Amino acid sequence: MKITKTRCGWLRYLNRLLDADRRLFMSIILCSAFVCACSKQESEVAPSYEDGKSTVIYDLAGDTNASMSDGVDGKENRPFYIFLYSLRNKSQIWIRNAADSARFLKTAEWDIAFTGPYNSEIYVNNAEDEFSPGFGGPARNTYPPYGPRL
Repeated sequence: MKITKTRCGWLRYLNRLLDADRRLFMSIILCSAFVCACSKQESEVAPSYEDGKSTVIYDLAGDTNASMSDGVDGKENRPFYIFLYSLRNKSQIWIRNAADSARFLKTAEWDIAFTGPYNSEIYVNNAEDEFSPGFGGPARNTYPPYGPRL
C-alpha cells in the first residue's frame, strides 16, 4: 500500500491508521476463508446396532428415586427396587414389595434382572443359578452363569 506523503501531521496519522485497519480487515477475511475452506463438516452419525438379529434397548432407566445415603435432594434412602426386563415384550417389570416378588420372580415372563445398588447387578432368568432372582422357577432355556455345562 502506498502511503501518501503529506505535510500535515494529522493527515499522515490518519493515512497510517486507515492502512493498518485495511491490513487487519484483510487478515481477518483471509483467516476466516482459510478456516472455512479447511474445516471438515462432520455430521454426527450414530452407529446403527439394529441388524435384524439383535434386540436393541434404548434409554433403560433404573430406580432413579433411591439413594444409598441420607440428604440427597429428591431421593429417599432405601434399597433400590429390582426391575426385570422382557426382551420379547420390551417391557420393564418393577419389584417393589413381597407381593411383586411372589408374582413375577419365579416366572418365565422376564429375561434379565437388574438388582443391587443403582441396579448395577445383572442376572439372566435362570432356574438353575442359585444367585439369579429366578432360581427355582420355570426358566430352563438359559445357560448356567459360567457357560453351558459339558
